[in-house]
Amino acid sequence: MKNKKEKSNDLEVYYTKIQLDFADKIELFDKIKPEDIKTISGIDLTYWREKGTDYAVC
Repeated sequence: MKNKKEKSNDLEVYYTKIQLDFADKIELFDKIKPEDIKTISGIDLTYWREKGTDYAVC
């Protein structure tokens, strides 16, 4: 039976492979001219681990 860390690593490898597969199929291009941008928003997350439990706050 796999422990929590091994399962986490398996998922990371699995999802990284999906991202790499998609990267070959996606063509990125800009539809918006920079001078037309009026507002920009962003998301900041804080991550930490406490007593073996992972937390995130946005």
